[in-house]
Amino acid sequence: MEARLSLCMIVKDEEEHLPFCLESVKGLVDEIIVVDTGSKDRTPEIAKEYGAKVFHFKWVNDFALARNESLRHAQGDYVLWLDADDRIPPEDREKFLKWKESLSLKEPKAYCFTIVSPESGNDLFSKYAKQIRVFPRLPGIAFMRRIHESILESLLFLGIPIEETDLRVIHQGYLDSEKVKEKAKRNLKMLLTALAENPKDFVVHWHLSMTYAVLGDYERALFYAKRFLEEGNFEGQKEWKIAALVNVARCLEHLGNYEEAERYLRKTQEEDPEDPLGLFFLGSLLVKKGKLEEAREILEKFKEKEVRPSKVPFPLKVAKGFSHLWLGQIYLREGEEDKAVREFERAFQEGIEDPSFYSDFGVALRRSGDFKRAEELFRKALSLKEDYLPALINLGHLLLFEGRNAEAKPYFLKAFEMDPNATDVLLALCLIELGEGRIEEVLAYLEVILYNLNLSVKKELDSFKDIGEVFKMVQEALLEKGRNYEALLAQKSSELLMRLDGLFPG
Repeated sequence: MEARLSLCMIVKDEEEHLPFCLESVKGLVDEIIVVDTGSKDRTPEIAKEYGAKVFHFKWVNDFALARNESLRHAQGDYVLWLDADDRIPPEDREKFLKWKESLSLKEPKAYCFTIVSPESGNDLFSKYAKQIRVFPRLPGIAFMRRIHESILESLLFLGIPIEETDLRVIHQGYLDSEKVKEKAKRNLKMLLTALAENPKDFVVHWHLSMTYAVLGDYERALFYAKRFLEEGNFEGQKEWKIAALVNVARCLEHLGNYEEAERYLRKTQEEDPEDPLGLFFLGSLLVKKGKLEEAREILEKFKEKEVRPSKVPFPLKVAKGFSHLWLGQIYLREGEEDKAVREFERAFQEGIEDPSFYSDFGVALRRSGDFKRAEELFRKALSLKEDYLPALINLGHLLLFEGRNAEAKPYFLKAFEMDPNATDVLLALCLIELGEGRIEEVLAYLEVILYNLNLSVKKELDSFKDIGEVFKMVQEALLEKGRNYEALLAQKSSELLMRLDGLFPG
């Protein structure tokens, strides 16, 4: 007999988001329970249109109470909880159904999903999170805490195993940065109330730290992070002690204190040199500080860690993807293209969606001679972020190398708008404009190049030969600095001008 799955939701004024959420779970769940906490729009009617059982519950500033009310009405063997701005991605439907078939009635478990929050910045904890989203409906399983409600404590008390899945929930709540801050301010009031009610609940200190970080107040975030670390009870909770150290380090990093951040991250190694959370964030910080040799050693160690359930909501599988990305970037910087490609391939398999990843992967492939795939990856990077400067420049140079100057030009022009002093962009535009016979534009770009290289020309440039000699001077200056590719671009312009002078002397 197959286990039945109930979707449980609490909502208020969600007529904009709710249809997309409920559409995404069509055919995936056996029952929909919606608890409305006071909507003034069509939210209850929309829920009923999708076959939901709708119940009304007075809002009393307590998320756990509202969630537990939804559990009270559920009839399934397992519960999936979602917010109205959550979606099950369509590409995961088959995987979801196959996973659902494996739900056991005899050996109940809880399951973690990866929560993906688009447009929430580059922070790993905000963009990717691991949460228990499915659990068995059994007596004694309930949410606790009025804000940042948690099911974990009751699962641990009852000894329910927790298993990680590769299923995802796409959370749309971070698309509007202003709404994110409004939500954080609302949460802050509730957290401060919860703290007043129970000053010894140091989990509230953890969430206060996270909330102040969302609001950009890293001084207060650091204060509560340190309170959690210094006064929390970590007996038998080594993973949370390490998470507390990491949180303090991340606040310090945001405040620009990299040295102190590194000191706290090295303390994680004293607690447990094998802990993946500490390894990952220490490796990440060392990459930022340019300590690439040690970063490589730590990330190589981290990437071999098995994905196992953890008390700390750390998206290990996603983090491993980033470790492959950073290792690829390190190997690329060290000129080991084969190793870089191997690591980038692993990051690709882990589903990393980041413009820097696709751009750097493209560079590694271009250096390895795979121009077609390199171009695809540069374009993929730009599809994620159309003004991502490295991808604009890299794609422009690839097209220029292949003689596709007209295609390359728009990318270089856009790059020039963003960084008018990038010498390689200026030299590429000189070469393209020369091919189009636009000498005035060439001279304008050349003037900037000379200024950036601290070079001067004392004679009038009256012929193609004169201009060609200036490019020759630029080439030699760049070679002295070890900037060989830019020197090659200057050489090509010089040679083209000398040929033009032969055709049109004087």
